[in-house]
Amino acid sequence: MCSIVAVAAGDVLQASDARPEILWRDDNFTAYPEQANPVSSKAHIVIWSARPSLYTLSSSDLPLLVNIRNLARRLLASSLTGLAQQDNSQFHISFITPPLRDNKIPVSDHLYAYAYIPPVDRLG
Repeated sequence: MCSIVAVAAGDVLQASDARPEILWRDDNFTAYPEQANPVSSKAHIVIWSARPSLYTLSSSDLPLLVNIRNLARRLLASSLTGLAQQDNSQFHISFITPPLRDNKIPVSDHLYAYAYIPPVDRLG
């Protein structure tokens, strides 16, 4: 289990393991700032869910996706003053797609959503 998943699941990490800052945690999601490879200098967060992977989503998961969007909007808005709450062009949400890539595709036991505020000025 990766360290982020362990923290999200509430497992205890070794003292030497870095514990990410948790921005939000409830029964459905754990959100934290992307620290390893942020793509934006303004804001980049990861929203983790114990739900199955992106590849198993169906129309019945639409409420889950709406909640991810709403949580991402709220967390990104709180990280940047002046961001309009309803301005959808001010943030982007993606899964395991460019510019974000996971060499272990398919991730089959959990879902990550990445949310960030442009510009994508830290890529590369």
